[in-house]
Amino acid sequence: MKTILFALTIFMVTNLFAQNTNVPVSVSENSILINDPSTTIIWENPEKGIGNAIELSGTVQKEFTCFGFGISTGSEILDLDEIQILFRTRENNKQWSEWKTTEFDVLPSETPTEMYWTDLLFNSNQNPHADFEIQITGLNIEISSVRADFINIGKSLPGIEYSAPKPGGCPPFPTIITRETWLVPYYGEQSYTPTVIYPTHVVIHHGASPDTYTDGAAVVRSYWNYHVNTLGWSDIGYNYLCDKYGNLYQGRKNSDMEGQDVRGAHAGASNDGSIGMNFLGNADVTVPTTVQLEACYALLGWWFDTRGFDPTSSASLILQSTSAAAVVPRILGHKDTNIGGTSCPGDVLYAQLATMRTQVKAVIDACLSVPTTSVAPVAGWQTTNFNASFTDADQEISFYQVLDNNGTEWRANGSHGFINDNFTSAIHPDWTSISGNWIINSGHLNQTNEDSSNTNFYIPVTQVSGNAYIYHFQMNIGGSGSNRRAGLHFFCDDPDMIQRNNSYMIYFRADNNKCQIYKAVDDNITLYTDDDCTVAANTWYDYKIIFNTTTGEISAFQNDVLVSSWTDPSPYTAGGYLSLRTGNCNVQYDDVKVYKSRTATQNVTVGSTSAQVRYCNSSPSTPSCRIKSVVVSEFDKISLIDGEDVNVDWTAPASFQVYDGIASDIDTFYLNTEITGSWDATTDANSGVSFYEYCVGTSSGGTEIVGWTNNGTSTEFTLTGLSLTYSTDYFVSVRAKNNAGIYSTVCISDGQYLKEPFAEPVCNFTWSSAEICAGDSIVFISNSTDATAYSWSITGGIPSSSSSSNVVVYFSEPGIYTASLSVTGPGGTDELSQDFEVIIHPIPLALFNAIETYLQIPEAVATFVNNSENADWYHWDFGDGGTSSDQNPWHEYTSTGMFDILLVAGNEYCGADTTLLTSYIEVVDLTDVNEITKNNITLYPNPFTDAFTITSNESLLGSKIKLIDITGKEVFSTIIEKNVLSAEIKIQEELSSGIYTIQIFKNGKQNNLRIIRRK
Repeated sequence: MKTILFALTIFMVTNLFAQNTNVPVSVSENSILINDPSTTIIWENPEKGIGNAIELSGTVQKEFTCFGFGISTGSEILDLDEIQILFRTRENNKQWSEWKTTEFDVLPSETPTEMYWTDLLFNSNQNPHADFEIQITGLNIEISSVRADFINIGKSLPGIEYSAPKPGGCPPFPTIITRETWLVPYYGEQSYTPTVIYPTHVVIHHGASPDTYTDGAAVVRSYWNYHVNTLGWSDIGYNYLCDKYGNLYQGRKNSDMEGQDVRGAHAGASNDGSIGMNFLGNADVTVPTTVQLEACYALLGWWFDTRGFDPTSSASLILQSTSAAAVVPRILGHKDTNIGGTSCPGDVLYAQLATMRTQVKAVIDACLSVPTTSVAPVAGWQTTNFNASFTDADQEISFYQVLDNNGTEWRANGSHGFINDNFTSAIHPDWTSISGNWIINSGHLNQTNEDSSNTNFYIPVTQVSGNAYIYHFQMNIGGSGSNRRAGLHFFCDDPDMIQRNNSYMIYFRADNNKCQIYKAVDDNITLYTDDDCTVAANTWYDYKIIFNTTTGEISAFQNDVLVSSWTDPSPYTAGGYLSLRTGNCNVQYDDVKVYKSRTATQNVTVGSTSAQVRYCNSSPSTPSCRIKSVVVSEFDKISLIDGEDVNVDWTAPASFQVYDGIASDIDTFYLNTEITGSWDATTDANSGVSFYEYCVGTSSGGTEIVGWTNNGTSTEFTLTGLSLTYSTDYFVSVRAKNNAGIYSTVCISDGQYLKEPFAEPVCNFTWSSAEICAGDSIVFISNSTDATAYSWSITGGIPSSSSSSNVVVYFSEPGIYTASLSVTGPGGTDELSQDFEVIIHPIPLALFNAIETYLQIPEAVATFVNNSENADWYHWDFGDGGTSSDQNPWHEYTSTGMFDILLVAGNEYCGADTTLLTSYIEVVDLTDVNEITKNNITLYPNPFTDAFTITSNESLLGSKIKLIDITGKEVFSTIIEKNVLSAEIKIQEELSSGIYTIQIFKNGKQNNLRIIRRK
């Protein structure tokens, strides 16, 4: 330290207090580095002026940005509240700042200087000042000396080094600016050994710095300088600090911030039981910024969660002011522990503490809830582009996928950023194999070449900047090697090259249990993460890789748990391919999918090969569009996947032939009060025919006699009550409308001529087939000539009589009946009677059930019981491509999943009836599943030896657990008698190896889950 006499001329110029006669005894340059010049001024035995006030003023030759001062007394100050301290500062040749008040916050027992000290004080702005004035009043004891330290903290150097949090935590350890950025380049490393503590509280402080600061690191460095070089502490007093920009700073030296806490110097006797959190800024009058508060919530959410405390609770803490224990909130202001000794953290920030406690708790609670998503049902049939709507909760980013069904399998249009391949039967031509042996094996994609260190199997998919993507797949790494690894490249721009040229790659390693993230640039690949991750050989895992092109963040999830992440500072902006890659192993992939980010409403395009939905329904009951949604929370929680099927048809029904008259085409009719027409039934393979409409006019396509009239699904009509004109041609027009609302082309008859009758009528009639299905009708058709009136009599029919030219009659019983028709015309009357036999066939009804709907591989055999009625032929579809025409078939499943079962039952006469049970058969592979989950109840491990664990999101108290063997025999039973969410069930009985059913009875409900027992 170099001592310099304080120039008398300075005090002659700057003696701004009328009564100020105090002249310093020393002015010392105390610079740590040239960047941070410091000056210490000491006054001994200062004189008191009016009102026992000590008045000090002067100009500091080395300008300052912050300062603090302390006093030495001959005895203890009993009531610090009685002391009032005023200060102000001034830039050279500018106006003085407003007077501010402060207090003595540091006691003599808390600093080696054995003085009362203020907190660090700052200029009214961030500029260096030279002049100061200080006034201390309320002193009732003698002051032996006053010391003021003035510091000029220089600007921070460029470049920031942050902490590197581990992936997977929730709440996560936040990004923090380390001491390597704000301290070490200026003052070097500190060699002292901090003291590890086990705190229960967080004390909130305010920095009293001006809100105009732009360099938070410089403010933090000011505290360090003051605490170390003025107060004589070993380090900065606070554990953490936060600036107005939301930047968090590591305070005290701590080699393991995530795993331990160290004692600070922020609250005297409370230091052993608390950590200190400092808010930079003037919290006496200004509310902390939103990002500043949010950063604090994030830090404290992580801290309270990992330390196991409820931030809204209270607990005992040794107080600074009394050195005695008291119950105080776990998040408290400095003045709560230094009662009467400070106003810190200021009125405004102190008023925020209640909200802070609940917000910190909310951060923790958010980690306990999994986000949710749902796709709104899309009503009716879609014929053009349509909007899909989504409802999400607790999400940070939302994703969707549009699939289309070509009648054989569900796929997706890669040009829109989607992929879907379930590898059910054959490798799709979208894939290109460059190296490796890729085959379909039991419903999985299998790469069997263990000699290759870089296999390549790629598919085009458009990936562009501005979106986020999920690359979702299941993978099972096997083989006999010792360096087995597999994963995929994404955002590839040249998939034929060794490293796919420019791309990202995710690798999972089975022999050293790692997840790795790589980036390839110009076909040179670099490893960026090498994180621990259990990858058991011959085990299926679900993997989701999320890439946010905006932030550059890549996150890898295994079974929905984050296992590795890396943020690319220069993310790629476009990619055209996804490439599967394996190295020296036998690998199975399944259900490779790509989702992309979305808003709450997304437009879905249909109708062409370039659209998202490229196909119409293959049948009315087989949707061609499926929309899926998944969301991710800010704490890396992934929702369940939701989906909705959509019926799509943009094509019209087929054209058909229209006839004048019923049953056969006529050219002439005689009755001017009615007209008839009929047509061939048409088809619409996609959406089915909804109804027909007809109209009648005197010209082809005319509607002036009868406008368009709905005729249901009937293919004939008889329209009465008309007044038609003789010697006129009449035309019948018909159109069909499908269930998608699209009309066929209008089909028109060749016309029928209304002839005025003059000759004697000739009675004649025919009828449609008398061999009918139950509920069907027989149409009796008059072929009479020159008739103008008709009288039908059909005993036993419904109706039994009619005056129409044609009549539709129903019969409830089979048998021999007689139909009689009498016709009248201008030329007289004629009549005819004919006998006919009615044969009624029963209508088929398709009904079935499976003996067991929950199956396990191997031996996943479903046996079906046919309960159909009135059927003599059958067609079964088992949902995995398998079919049968047996009456009571069985079917073996070789792949896992939920399967729809379709039964069509019919007979020779009455067509067929169809029954579809969706997601009816569930097939699991218990040999590849470590845990089984159903209805929010999970069993693990699978297989088990002597014990298994049951977990639930509801209390298991009172749950009855039964173990049933394959013969249906109960071999074990117990009741859970504790109020827990997880319970280990130990099996004392000697059980053979095999598949068992776990029955769980709770609140009147029963859940059955299958599990394997192995010795």
